Amino acid sequence: MSSISSISSMPLSTPLIAAGCALAGAMMIFRALLVVVRVEGTSMTPALRDGQRVLALRHVPGRLFRRGWIALIAPSGAAPDGGPPLDRPTTGPVFLKRIRGLPGDRIETSLDELQPPVRAYHREAYGADGRRVWSIAPGQVFVQGDGPGSDSRAWGPLPWSAVRAIVITPLGGGR
Repeated sequence: MSSISSISSMPLSTPLIAAGCALAGAMMIFRALLVVVRVEGTSMTPALRDGQRVLALRHVPGRLFRRGWIALIAPSGAAPDGGPPLDRPTTGPVFLKRIRGLPGDRIETSLDELQPPVRAYHREAYGADGRRVWSIAPGQVFVQGDGPGSDSRAWGPLPWSAVRAIVITPLGGGR
């Protein structure tokens, strides 16, 4: 009986404050783990459309990556087309790309797969036949768009740390 009387004597605001704090804490955790990203461009068409939004999970360990997953990528260094540095993933450009290769994989690409402005820059790195084989080392990932665009065909394999999030699901929208 004493426990019932102590609950009834508790002010109504106390459980509401506790619920509000729990909700705020849960929202902070979700915000730290989840991100909504708007697709810009057509490099992931037809899987993702320009203007579409996707929900992505942050902080996925590299050992859990799987081929075929779509990842939010923030490569370090300069963009292959001479664009701005990409070492500030929270303020600089990021890319949505499909994971194509994992440690131990060998990926063959063709110079013809590169966009014309980038192709001339990378011509020497490709063989006389216009082919190149990439060996993916431990702690690296090879990413590629579903269509033309900037990706590992020009950048090379990236460290796992370049993968900022993994797409969980598209949310709709798009043009």
